[in-house]
Amino acid sequence: MIYIRFFNEPDYKKVPYNDMRYVKRVSYHLTICTANALFDKNIPDNHYVICPIYATHLDYQLGVTGHVKIGEDPYLALVREAGEEVGILLPSKITKARGDLKIDFPKYQEKKLHSEKNCWIFDIGTYPNSFVPKEFNNENIDVHKNDDKNKKGVGVIIHGNLDIITKYLSQDKIYTFRDTDNIIGVVAISIKKAREHVTYKRNKNKIKYINKYYGPKIIYY
Repeated sequence: MIYIRFFNEPDYKKVPYNDMRYVKRVSYHLTICTANALFDKNIPDNHYVICPIYATHLDYQLGVTGHVKIGEDPYLALVREAGEEVGILLPSKITKARGDLKIDFPKYQEKKLHSEKNCWIFDIGTYPNSFVPKEFNNENIDVHKNDDKNKKGVGVIIHGNLDIITKYLSQDKIYTFRDTDNIIGVVAISIKKAREHVTYKRNKNKIKYINKYYGPKIIYY
């Protein structure tokens, strides 16, 4: 089963994995860092991964990813992306400043994966205030004044047990930072099912991404 919540609907749906009435399976977009993170041994087998739904093809991406703006701290970029894409507030202190939301980021204590690839994992059950609050809905999160992007990407696998996942999906409204990626909702998919989409070969400098809807895709470092 997967759990689906569209941002403009009042409740979530629980549907069989093969039911394509609402979403069209997993997107072919997958970065090497999130592929690596899916196999981290610290993610329990009974947990679910939160994934953004894209309007263009009604597909959903495994994990949250994005690009770092020039001069931007990679983790702050990820705080911004997670808030924009799925309405999850990664551990940080957020305050109002000069009409914008300024993120003051203390040293992150959660396990970091593959630091050279800028990838993290985050169990939302370990952080009780991890949902974007109403007052930040549709706000611009400005962590750096320069809007240009560089080629560096960041990613995070946001996961949790079914109790915390359904609590997240059952909010009166899932609030997000202002997003320009045409994301219309979220899917929660079991980590076991998510891993079935990736054949990860750690020693061969590549992964094979298996997708029944789009077909196989090879992603290289």
